[in-house]
Amino acid sequence: MFPRDPVARRLRQLRRSLEVPLGLSDVIELDEMLDALCRWGRGTPWVDESRGRDASGTEVRFAIECSELGCSEAWFAVALTDGGPGDEPEVRVVLPAWLARRGVALGWAAGIVDLPAGRTVANVAFPTTATELCALERLLEVAYSAAFQRSAGAA
Repeated sequence: MFPRDPVARRLRQLRRSLEVPLGLSDVIELDEMLDALCRWGRGTPWVDESRGRDASGTEVRFAIECSELGCSEAWFAVALTDGGPGDEPEVRVVLPAWLARRGVALGWAAGIVDLPAGRTVANVAFPTTATELCALERLLEVAYSAAFQRSAGAA
C-alpha cells in the first residue's frame, strides 16, 4: 500500500513536519506565501534566482542552469505589481505547449505565450492556501522535469 522506500517515507515525513508548524492549512498572507514559494524554488538543484524591477512592479525569476546536463532555460517567475490592494501576484510557468493548453481548457492556466521548442509560458494563479501551494509545486516539478527532457532530446 505505501512504498517501502526509506527515502520516499522520509520525504513524506519531512513534508508533513514542514506543513503543520507553518500553519499551512489555512489562508496564508501574501508575503509568507511568496517567501515559502521562493524558498522552495531556491531549494531545487541547479536553480538560480534573480529579481528584477520595472514600471509595473517586481519580478522574481527562477531559471535552471545545469551545464553538466546541458540544461539552461527559464523555469518560472512570480510577478508582483505595485498596484492597489486588489492586485494579486501572478505566477508564470514555462510548460510543454500541450500541458499549457490543457491548463487553459481546464481553467487553471490563462494567458499563454508560445515559445520555441514546444514550450509555452502560462499564467497561473498565485496560491493562497497550503493545498494550492502544494498543487503549484507539483506543477513546477512537471515543468522542471520537462526542461531536462527537452535538453536531453536536443543533445
